[in-house]
Amino acid sequence: MKKIIKEVGPVKRKFAVSSVDANSGSYVVFNETLPRDEHYRAFVASTLIPAVFEPNLWNGMTLMDGGTVYNTNLVSAVERCREQVDDDSQISVDIIVCTGYDLDAGKGYDDLSAFNNYLR
Repeated sequence: MKKIIKEVGPVKRKFAVSSVDANSGSYVVFNETLPRDEHYRAFVASTLIPAVFEPNLWNGMTLMDGGTVYNTNLVSAVERCREQVDDDSQISVDIIVCTGYDLDAGKGYDDLSAFNNYLR
C-alpha cells in the first residue's frame, strides 16, 4: 500500500475512509488531512475484516474494517461535500458496487430507482 500511494503522488481529491476502534466501538473516519505518510494506514485499517485479518494498532486504537458498523458510509461523503458547496442540491454522489453477480430483472430488480437500489 505504501508503494502504491507513493507512485500515485499527492492526493488531489477529498476522501473519507472509515474504521472501527475495537477497544471503544467508536466509528473512526480518516480523510486527506492526515499526513501523507499515514494515508496507507487509514486505507489498510478500513479493510481489515475481523477474523480474517489482524486489527491495526494505531494511536492507541485497535482498528478494523469500518463496514462492521457502517457499510457504505455516504454520510461522511456528503459531509465532505458540504464543506465546498452552499446547498445540498449541488451534491451528487456516485456509488460503484463491485459484485460477482448480475442483477436479474426477473427477480424483482427491474425497478432501478435510487431508493430500490439502496434497499438491495
